[in-house]
Amino acid sequence: MTTSDAAAARQTSDRTLRCAASILRDGAAGRTPLIDLLDEELDALIEETGAVRAPVWAPWSDDHDELLRVARPVVRRSLLHRRLLVPEALAAELEDREPEIDPQHLVSAPAVAGILLLRRSAQSVSTGVRTFMVEGGTRELRWVHFHQSGGTSLEELVTAEGEHSFSVLPTSSVGERLAELVDPRSVAAEDGAVRCLPADSPPEDWGGSIAEGTTHLSRLVATTPDAAEARAVTVSVTGEGVHLVEGATEDGQEILRIAEVSADSLSRILSGLVHTTTEA
Repeated sequence: MTTSDAAAARQTSDRTLRCAASILRDGAAGRTPLIDLLDEELDALIEETGAVRAPVWAPWSDDHDELLRVARPVVRRSLLHRRLLVPEALAAELEDREPEIDPQHLVSAPAVAGILLLRRSAQSVSTGVRTFMVEGGTRELRWVHFHQSGGTSLEELVTAEGEHSFSVLPTSSVGERLAELVDPRSVAAEDGAVRCLPADSPPEDWGGSIAEGTTHLSRLVATTPDAAEARAVTVSVTGEGVHLVEGATEDGQEILRIAEVSADSLSRILSGLVHTTTEA
């Protein structure tokens, strides 16, 4: 790396930190939508700016590796047109500052620069996969919440078509947001008794017509970089209620705890899932 390259990298890093700080301020009061990007747009932005890739689901890119490389010049042109990838001179104008590196050096737009940093700088992460029935089979929606040290989180929703929707929100409200994602039709009704079953019990034995009646099945995992193991829960939504399934240890034996939960309990339990990692 030349001296000028090193200076550009350092200045770009400083700018990216400012962009990330601005995004976090936007999410301090409530959930704020940021931007929507496609798999191939994220790939091109990362390739052009040298950002570190985050291990996030990219279904279209995973299935179209050769096409992704062929399409990159066209995607790059589109990003330039949309001002998501801009010369440093334009970035400086948008951010009301003087250029800090070569004015023609390409950088990502302010919101994108902050997002790419927050995706790789989280102190802990919670992820979820919601599988639901559609005509002809099943469909997935996945999400990642990147929890930052200042009490704010970046949310990334990913559809099966490779569409990424970014938002920022207070970490304290992530549990409520997760409840919306796992129970999109708001069918959580009441709290029921906890049933304990052997850990290897199949869904057919979970009771409550869960196996036959589940319309949305979500698996949520929360972890920190140094966690010995992740904490996970499964949420099954039927036409009549929401059932939460969590692994536990009782008398030295691995078991499943299964219970129907109300909307308040669902939000509280999922908040606890996030709290466990953010306070670790």
